[in-house]
Amino acid sequence: MRALKGMLRSPLLHFAAAGALIFAAWSLTEPLRRDAQGYEAGGADEIVLTADDLKVMVAYFGSQWRRLPTRDELDELIERRITEEVLMREALRLGLDRGDEVIRRRLSQKLEMTLDEIAAVESPSEAELVAFYEANAERYAEPERVSFEQRFVSEERRGESTHAYALSLLERLRAGADAPGDPFHLPSTLSDVSAERLTRAFGPAFAAELLELAAAAAARAGGEWVGPVESPWGQHLVRVTAHRPIRRIPFDEARDSVLADWRDASAKAKVSDRLGEMRARYRVVLPPADDLAALTTP
Repeated sequence: MRALKGMLRSPLLHFAAAGALIFAAWSLTEPLRRDAQGYEAGGADEIVLTADDLKVMVAYFGSQWRRLPTRDELDELIERRITEEVLMREALRLGLDRGDEVIRRRLSQKLEMTLDEIAAVESPSEAELVAFYEANAERYAEPERVSFEQRFVSEERRGESTHAYALSLLERLRAGADAPGDPFHLPSTLSDVSAERLTRAFGPAFAAELLELAAAAAARAGGEWVGPVESPWGQHLVRVTAHRPIRRIPFDEARDSVLADWRDASAKAKVSDRLGEMRARYRVVLPPADDLAALTTP
């Protein structure tokens, strides 16, 4: 009896009892709270974005980018806000807010994660994997690569005589002379360079012309100096020393990557479909087009 009296006086027991009462009251009043919020099951809820709502969104955008959004950017902001609102309301329908005081974005994120988990459990058949592999062949290929030497002629240094100097340098190189050219920020010899790296380093025009020269050089024995090939910095004389064309990776080698990509694409499609179904429950109300135009740049 003494032990029982001691337990009844325990602050821990009082705390647990109070917590149970609060939880019970929360559970009993939840339907009333949902009705008051306007989230009745099956109701045709409206999503209303007022001009003031959009001004706040535009102000936040301006604080990040130091300018007004374009109309396409404003449309993207509106779509993101509508999606967030839809996900938030659907999260409330599923009771994801119970016992968790979080902001709307957190609720929408929780529902997005739930949809991702549901969509990710499915496994494809072998035929589906092969079909996905064939439909996305460019993903499963080793990129074209080239090795080459280059000599640079600086447009900044040579001015109007850049092209003429490049042609004279080309003659000396073809004659076997040691002609280093002007200083350049990249090495004179580059090996096993991908098209992507070429584009980043020399620009898209240079990359396209060099790869075309590389494909032609592959049919000849040995390389020869050719050019000039232009880049944003000037002109280059190049000699292709090796070329490896695009190689498609066989399905058996790429299978693990194909499976991961299939699951990712399948999950995104299912989430998009489910979000579309949820979005259809709502009627979206926006300010007039003139008000939207006033918030954007031409």
